[in-house]
Amino acid sequence: MAKDNSKTLKDEIRPLKDILEIIKDKVGKTETFQNVTMQQIRDMKDQQSVINGKLDEIQETQDAHTGALITIEKELKGYADMYKINDFNIRRMEKRLETLEEDSGVDVPPEFRLQPLSGAA
Repeated sequence: MAKDNSKTLKDEIRPLKDILEIIKDKVGKTETFQNVTMQQIRDMKDQQSVINGKLDEIQETQDAHTGALITIEKELKGYADMYKINDFNIRRMEKRLETLEEDSGVDVPPEFRLQPLSGAA
């Protein structure tokens, strides 16, 4: 009877042992997958750090260029304003000179006459 009892116990334990082997195998595969996934996440974090560093450099460069561009725009606006003022003053002087030239009979060659405004200013 002890033999039958031990055989029955072995027969009952065998399916449990097989199930435990399957569970152990699945847990091992899950751990391997988890380790690979964690390494991929670490790699992505490293890449993100590099990208963030590059973006910081780009932002600094863009900020420097923005400041330079604002300065250039101010200078151009100043030159445009001065051009308009100078052109206005030159046209006023031309009117005065034309009157004097007509009254004194001076014939002005065409190359010394002001060209009409193109409208671009």
